[in-house]
Amino acid sequence: MLFIFPERIEFIKLVESLLGHLLKNNVSITVLLDEHETNVLSENKIANVIFRDLSDYNSKTALKILEQEHPNLIVTDNDQEPIRGAFVITAQTLNIPVLILREMVMVTKPKFDQMFMLLLRKIGEFPRIFTKYFFCFRSILEIKPTYFLNLSRVFGRFIDHLSNPTAGEFADYILTSTEEDAKLLRKLCNRPRFVRAVGDARFDAAVNQSQTERMSIREEIKRSFNIPENKKIILFLSSSQVEHGMWTLEQKKRINEEIFDLLIKFRNHADVIVKLHPVEKNIFPLIWKTDYDNVIHVTISDLSRLIASSDLVITWVSTAMLNVVLARIPLIVIDYFNDGITGGVLLSTQAIVEKGAAVKAINSRQLNNWTQKILEDDNFARTLKRRQDEFDCDYLKAIDGKSIQKVSETIIEIMNR
Repeated sequence: MLFIFPERIEFIKLVESLLGHLLKNNVSITVLLDEHETNVLSENKIANVIFRDLSDYNSKTALKILEQEHPNLIVTDNDQEPIRGAFVITAQTLNIPVLILREMVMVTKPKFDQMFMLLLRKIGEFPRIFTKYFFCFRSILEIKPTYFLNLSRVFGRFIDHLSNPTAGEFADYILTSTEEDAKLLRKLCNRPRFVRAVGDARFDAAVNQSQTERMSIREEIKRSFNIPENKKIILFLSSSQVEHGMWTLEQKKRINEEIFDLLIKFRNHADVIVKLHPVEKNIFPLIWKTDYDNVIHVTISDLSRLIASSDLVITWVSTAMLNVVLARIPLIVIDYFNDGITGGVLLSTQAIVEKGAAVKAINSRQLNNWTQKILEDDNFARTLKRRQDEFDCDYLKAIDGKSIQKVSETIIEIMNR
């Protein structure tokens, strides 16, 4: 089996989680990394898994690489990104089945000003973009000239492919997180033989945690950060608007300072932990004040453990919102600019706010009021948790702590056909 992924920690961890189930069924695994986003591979070696990069192959086309690897199944996360799209289209000509792992479905597009900033960012990355599309061009040309129709469809999405809900239309099978996402994909994508909701492997551990385990984690986190027992914990999860080209550094610095100035007003009730997004580490000195004595900055830490230890989580639109709901922690979603995390909003995260499983703050005054309400009004905090219970039962049934098992069984089912 050939996985084709960018070098992102969540995909590396997914392969590691699937490994045991697949090896028991004599499935060998090769991971082809087509991009380097967070440079995590050196820290996450996995025994019995072969990792390759495009530079490892003498041939520079998808056809030659697939002929060399002879996979029985290709697993990837996106068939409209140029390199992965080239492999998916080539696999069709070789009758190799393709499985797409769709985390969530994006239901809104970036606005004009966000697209403009994203284009400016892409201009700075032109050499890398040219390399990706040159690989795609050569690969499609080698298959069949008439496939340029497909190439143009892939090329036309080089800005908005991540926010395109039809990602998966070139695949044979799609696995996604929730039944609502699956229903939408069944309407949008005609080619796949099936679209199946299997949950999300990132949340298996959180869903399967007992209350006793969560209390133990909370005690450990408090000890490690020297947080007094009588204090609550506010967890602020940062996001990657700068890295995704949606904000300038000055915008992010201004907003972060405004939020910090607000949160430290609650220092008598709670300590504040700030968890940076993984790709923010390099710009940390540029966007964070260093003179907040009562703020704990965290760069490398298990997100699920931090969430499980908290009394309140504050974040921008993010897939971490699901993790918070599953842990039944009160959640405030910041949306000062109505722009989401990368200019679009996920179907699942949009529903969290719409169904009342989180509250939304569109300015600092609202953020202050919601924070005070949650920290000081236990009845209101319990109401939020009850809404999260209802949202989980109605919307997140497929995220049941058995995602790894379901993904593994589906892969083996496809390979045995």
